[in-house]
Amino acid sequence: MNNDDALYNDLYHKAVDMQYKFHDFTEGVNDPHVHVLQNEIHQLIGDIRERKDPQTLEGRIRTIQQQLSEGQHIPHPYINYGHSDYLHSNYEHMRQNLRQFETGQHY
Repeated sequence: MNNDDALYNDLYHKAVDMQYKFHDFTEGVNDPHVHVLQNEIHQLIGDIRERKDPQTLEGRIRTIQQQLSEGQHIPHPYINYGHSDYLHSNYEHMRQNLRQFETGQHY
C-alpha cells in the first residue's frame, strides 16, 4: 500500500465515522436540510471511494461545512450547536489532511 492509499483509506474511514455521527445527532429529525446533508455526506464517501482528486473532495467538504453553518441560522435548527461544531471541526481536520495530497502528481 502506498502513501496515497493510506491517506484515502484514512479519509474514507473518517468520512464513514462522520456519517454515523451525523445520523446519531439528527436521528428522528425530519427536516429537508438533514436530507440534503445526508446526501452530501454520502456523496463525499463515494468520491473518496472513487479516489477523486483532492480539490473535488475539499469542495465537497466545504459544501458540507457551509450547510452545517447555515443550519445554525435557521429559526429551528435541526442539530444543536455543539454537535454541529463537532462535525464542522472534524470536517476541517479532513480538509487539512487533504493537503498531504498536494504534491502536484494527483492533478
